[in-house]
Amino acid sequence: KAGVARGALSVLGRYPSGNEAKVLAAAQVRYRKRFEGREDDARALLSVGELALSNPATAGELAAWTLVASTLLNMDEAMTRQ
Repeated sequence: KAGVARGALSVLGRYPSGNEAKVLAAAQVRYRKRFEGREDDARALLSVGELALSNPATAGELAAWTLVASTLLNMDEAMTRQ
């Protein structure tokens, strides 16, 4: 949950509500499970952009957090923040 709170604070400028935190934490777990045993899919997701994957063993975890970050960045509140 600390990662969810930190991400929301960075993107939204506030901590997530209790419900938001639950939804985002559950999504992170779901995404992590999706990438278990599918390291190639995780690496494919992470291959976009400039940052090189330094530890392939953490590809699934990093891919899961990437999708949580994408969710935060696509919230209306993040897109209209002034």
